[in-house]
Amino acid sequence: MAKWSEDQCIVLVALFFLSEFKEGDDSHDFNLKISKYFKRSRASVDMQWRNIKSVLNDERNRFIAANIRHWVAFGINDLPKLKSMAGSICIKNNWRFKRIIDYQDSVEN
Repeated sequence: MAKWSEDQCIVLVALFFLSEFKEGDDSHDFNLKISKYFKRSRASVDMQWRNIKSVLNDERNRFIAANIRHWVAFGINDLPKLKSMAGSICIKNNWRFKRIIDYQDSVEN
């Protein structure tokens, strides 16, 4: 299992905060879009999505990578900054997540 990059973690956590939980499910079209951009399996995206929820619910019975924990905590403390960082990353990587790009545009204008 390949380690998730910081860029992927930042964008995934920002997407989580901007989305309904069901959108991360491996049967949902939005999960497919994430998995294609990140070159990850749908199950892997689903698992990280559930890990983010577990961190937010302060569930301690799951192993969750430190970088996911870090970016969730960051988002709790400074969500506008996390969203802005995610927007820059999406632009750099040509990841066309409309909800992040729209947020980025609203902040810049």
